Amino acid sequence: MSYLLSIVVPTKDRYGHLKHLINLVVGFDSKEIELVIQDNTFHNDEILKFLSTKKSAHLKYYHSREQLPISANVDLAIQNSIGEYVCFIGDDDGVLPNIIDCVKWMKRNDIDALRPAITIYNWPDFFYSRKNNISGELCYDNFSFVAEEIEIKESLQNLANRGFTHIYTIPKVYQGIVKHKCLDEIYKMGGTFSPGPSPDMATAVALSFVVKKFVAINLPVILVGQSQNVGGGERKLKGKVKNIDEVPFLPKDAKENWDSRIPKVWCSQTVWPESAIKAIEYMNKESEIDIDYEYILAKFIHTHYSNKKLALELSKNNTRLFYYLIFLKISGVFLAIHWRIKYLVTKKRKFEGRNNINRGINNIEEASYFFMREYPSYSSTEAFDSLSIS
Repeated sequence: MSYLLSIVVPTKDRYGHLKHLINLVVGFDSKEIELVIQDNTFHNDEILKFLSTKKSAHLKYYHSREQLPISANVDLAIQNSIGEYVCFIGDDDGVLPNIIDCVKWMKRNDIDALRPAITIYNWPDFFYSRKNNISGELCYDNFSFVAEEIEIKESLQNLANRGFTHIYTIPKVYQGIVKHKCLDEIYKMGGTFSPGPSPDMATAVALSFVVKKFVAINLPVILVGQSQNVGGGERKLKGKVKNIDEVPFLPKDAKENWDSRIPKVWCSQTVWPESAIKAIEYMNKESEIDIDYEYILAKFIHTHYSNKKLALELSKNNTRLFYYLIFLKISGVFLAIHWRIKYLVTKKRKFEGRNNINRGINNIEEASYFFMREYPSYSSTEAFDSLSIS
């Protein structure tokens, strides 16, 4: 059987979130979508019992008890998918029913990779800080019928200039949609879709060298879930960093192969650039991308000042490093002032810069239904017919 879209979900030890996602996608009752669950939980009796109640030929469940790095679990999930397009999401993420209409629009316009509008759902178990409880909130900007083709190589170089701090401006399969054949090109290079310790960044950077047409749209399609263990539980560290050996979901040889120009600890300011560099090397594209290592070190110091010695010892240009530190400090002050003024004017807190906040949403199913109910013109089949690419 063939599918237009594979939604792949690598998961481990989070059945509470996963069950809602399964209910959501199975509820679409679409013969064009397959849902691939790649489970690395050791004891899986709970989910097997749950799955026995789900009568869907399009739900595929795979399980491995062997302790796997997250990159290996992602590889297995994509290998087990057969859809023409792939959307890789976490077990706390979600999608809207319009995702299949979105993929059909991609196919009509020969689009290799797509990024939808950023919509964030904070699960009830997610707490940003003691003073600011954002659990159960749905956060998003205003939508519009805008589609823009993005120049990939330029965007990738801009990211390399700024320490690979995000992946929103390059093609990504994680919380994005990509043609399976683009992923297959990456796999042919060396037998993996995730050539780095963090699959989201590594796969996105690798895709940047094979994707021909990448489009961003300002319509809701994928829901970015945030729960207690987001980012491997990084928020629980409260500004601290972990020794690489203490992170079970990294490859066993991660420390041994870690780039000597990046601090050998785990946090987003190190693992994302490390993953990007590994992907560039994997694709044999070192000569095409100029990486600013001093900015990577400055971003690490700015975020984890108590560990600054780790970065200072690696700096090759102290003048440039301190220039970036001053820039980051000043930028941070102006950003704080900006959001404070905006709060005083609107009397509304803006989580991560989003213009709209809806509270009291209990799970990802409710979040998906909310959009279909409240924004029918933006989440319908006709919405994609209205898009023209600039």
